[in-house]
Amino acid sequence: MNKSWQICALSETLQFLIEKGFSEPTEIQKLAICEIKKGGNFEFFSPTGSGKTLAYLIPLCEKFKIAEKNNELKKMGSGPSIVVLSPTRELAEQITQDARSLSHHLKLKVRKIDGPKDWTTLGKKGCDLLVGVTGNVLSAIKKGNLSLANTFALVVDEADQMLEGGFKKDLVEIKKQIRNEKAQVILMSATEGLLFVPLRSEIFGNIPFHKIAVEINHLLPQIETFNIFLGVKEKMPMAKEFIKKEAKGQGIIFINKKEEIEEIFNQLKESFPSKRMFFIHGGMSPKERDVAYNSFLNDGEILVASDIMARGIDLKNAAWVLNYDLPFEAIYYIHRSGRVGRGGKKGQVYNMVTSNDSEIISRINESIKGQTALKLTTIKDPFKAQKEKQMKFKAKQEQGIIAIKKERRSGAKGSFKSTPRYARIKNKSKKKGKG
Repeated sequence: MNKSWQICALSETLQFLIEKGFSEPTEIQKLAICEIKKGGNFEFFSPTGSGKTLAYLIPLCEKFKIAEKNNELKKMGSGPSIVVLSPTRELAEQITQDARSLSHHLKLKVRKIDGPKDWTTLGKKGCDLLVGVTGNVLSAIKKGNLSLANTFALVVDEADQMLEGGFKKDLVEIKKQIRNEKAQVILMSATEGLLFVPLRSEIFGNIPFHKIAVEINHLLPQIETFNIFLGVKEKMPMAKEFIKKEAKGQGIIFINKKEEIEEIFNQLKESFPSKRMFFIHGGMSPKERDVAYNSFLNDGEILVASDIMARGIDLKNAAWVLNYDLPFEAIYYIHRSGRVGRGGKKGQVYNMVTSNDSEIISRINESIKGQTALKLTTIKDPFKAQKEKQMKFKAKQEQGIIAIKKERRSGAKGSFKSTPRYARIKNKSKKKGKG
């Protein structure tokens, strides 16, 4: 056990780390464990795969156990002392697994809240640490099955998505339910968008936050980018060719529209029946998503997915990502790419690029330049120059037509040399009318 782990206060935590084979803490863990224990509100930014989950679970769980041993916990009912919010059920499941693994040694009662079934049992059984998607947590509160009267720490994982996505209203309501005015707020994220600070202020008011950003340079060069330039109708044949020749190991095919995911999955599965292939999107039931997600983790080769799989999920064996569609939102390109190259392993990102992608490519390239979470190559756009040339030609054409129209006198007859085609047709129709 590395001496660096002496930042942990309890022998039970060290036993957990030995059992899991964590030889030394990551950079974010070194900083976060020490700072969170001191108290205060934090916003942490660190690359994907850098160990952010344990960076907040270890210090918060240790704070709980120490307070419990010293009889400093003044509990009101069975509500949780620590609440962790996630944007997706898949990430919530991953966080819960890590928390339960740690709590096996520290003896905390960990619960994940998924839906109505959990709401009704939560009030009776209670817990020390609660993990859940914001909507489910808020619903449990409104139903009277959950109280945050005991909560001394609120963690918002994947905070940039939670702040900038459709979670703002729920976050405001949940924050209001925490009665402890000194409760610690911790925001964890891989990236910091332009709206991060103003939105954070809208949700959490003027409470001060300490910003800590970590770059892990030895992780950055491990992702290679390959761009495939093609027509829109060539995507499916190219995807099949890619699976046949390039898809080595476990990987994800990202598609924007959930209604297209099953259709594309069926076509690929028909062509490659022996491949262990699964699909997942937000339109599936929670049970269907759980089955698909766990099947892919345990024995999958290819997952056809929407952006619900782009954030926070730790896929240790993922070797490649294929962007069948470039994402609607530029920041999701960073997070999709972050599913590979984790823990210093090599990974590949393949992009299918069409002539329709020029606008999003510009935004993606700006997003790549404006972040330090991953070292990614900007996407070249061979269609841009062609489009600009066409637009210039069209503009000149339109200017020429306007100039000709201005030169013609009222009632003047057109000629083939000076009159646009539509004007010639108009002139002919007038002549026919006179006859």
